[in-house]
Amino acid sequence: MNIYAWTRAWALDEGLKLWAEERVESTNSVAKDDASPITLPVLDRGEDVSAPTLYLANHQSGGRGRGDHVWTTPPGSLLSSWSFALARVPQPIFSPLAGLALFEAALETWPEIAFNLKAPNDLFIDKKKVAGILIETIDRGPTRHTVVGVGLNVTASPPEIETATSITDHLKTPLTEATWRRFLSAWASRLREALHSGQRDGLSPSACERIKGALNRHPLLREPILEVDERGQLRSSSRVIYWHEL
Repeated sequence: MNIYAWTRAWALDEGLKLWAEERVESTNSVAKDDASPITLPVLDRGEDVSAPTLYLANHQSGGRGRGDHVWTTPPGSLLSSWSFALARVPQPIFSPLAGLALFEAALETWPEIAFNLKAPNDLFIDKKKVAGILIETIDRGPTRHTVVGVGLNVTASPPEIETATSITDHLKTPLTEATWRRFLSAWASRLREALHSGQRDGLSPSACERIKGALNRHPLLREPILEVDERGQLRSSSRVIYWHEL
């Protein structure tokens, strides 16, 4: 199983703009600094969200998480950044929508696995982390570019991190390229939908309920989330959790 090669082939077959290298410091950094007309995502007339450019690597020497966190990835991981041109700046609600998109794409592909979300944007299987998302927005004059970095442990997890796991640790049969392609297609579609919705002022009632359900599946949650409001804030019986403070 070569996740890098499978993902590269899928992107080419889908006609996506693609930047792919064996080794890089950070795919998010490459995406943020990109000014090439060959790979830079561009809005077509009348669009508010472009098709994505995929920045892909097989190894990262400086993978980043939120803040000053680092993302440690073993061979056999999805090391990717998905860059979009936008007509408007995405609102804060895009962050929970991106996490929901990854959760739902994974659950759709592997319904037998106990996926759950840990706010703000970590994908877990049971009590162990399997993926993380890093969102960054760059203002380039009249167009904004949002980069969504995704690190996903697919065939292995860092052995030194006891709280990490991988997709294949939870599969009863070997992962196939066809299944992996289904996941990528589901993720790309749901992510673009999240960017459309993320330019609105608030979450829809359906999105609020789905985010709440994904968060309440997390077995380490201290108390159930009773409500996710239209701004994405979390309400439990004892407190209000502001998404931007997580």
